[in-house]
Amino acid sequence: MTTPHPAGAVEIDFSAPTDWMQLSPEEMAGVAYFRQENCVSCHAVGGEGGKVGPDLTAASIHKDAAWMIQHFKRPSAMRPGSSMPPIQLSNAQLNSLAAFLLKLNPNNATALDNAPDFATQGALVYQANHCGTCHQINGVGMKVGPPLNGLSKRQSRSWVEDHFADPQKLSPGSFMPAYKLAPKDLENLTTYLFALPE
Repeated sequence: MTTPHPAGAVEIDFSAPTDWMQLSPEEMAGVAYFRQENCVSCHAVGGEGGKVGPDLTAASIHKDAAWMIQHFKRPSAMRPGSSMPPIQLSNAQLNSLAAFLLKLNPNNATALDNAPDFATQGALVYQANHCGTCHQINGVGMKVGPPLNGLSKRQSRSWVEDHFADPQKLSPGSFMPAYKLAPKDLENLTTYLFALPE
C-alpha cells in the first residue's frame, strides 16, 4: 500500500518496515557503509546473514562508539584471534557505521535493512556536505536553518533543488552556501529529504 504525496514527493511503501525514517542522517549513512562493506557476509543481523562473526543485534556485543571504531580499524588488536579484516573508511565514516550499529536491535533489524537506497545515498550526501551544522532531521543537528522533516509539505522539489544551487536568490539573507551537487547526488538528497515525515 502506498500513500499519495504532494507533487515531487516520493511515494513510500508503508506496508514495508519504515523504522529507517526515524534514523538520524549519520545513522542512515552508517546503513550505507554497512552495505558497502558487505558486513552481512560475516555477521548476522537479527538472525539473517553470515555466521563467521556475532549477530550484530545481540546486546551483549555492543560497546561504545570509540571502542567500535578502534575495532573497525584493528579488529585483531581489539578482539585477539578475530579474522575480520580492517575496514578502510575515514574516521567520520567509521563513526557513522558505529552510530548505525549502536542503534541496531532485534526489534528494528528488519526495518533498518529495508532502508531504500535513495535514503542511504541521500544521507551520505547530507553528511558529506555537513548539512547538520545548520539543519535538523529527526531532532538531530543544529537549529540555524529550518528543520527538514516535513519539507515536502512546505516547498516544491524544484524550489529545494534551486535553493541548493543559489540560496541567496530564494532566501535573501540566508547563511547557506551554494552547493554544486552532481545530478545523482542532488536527486538522492532531495528524494531523501522529501521522504522524511513531519
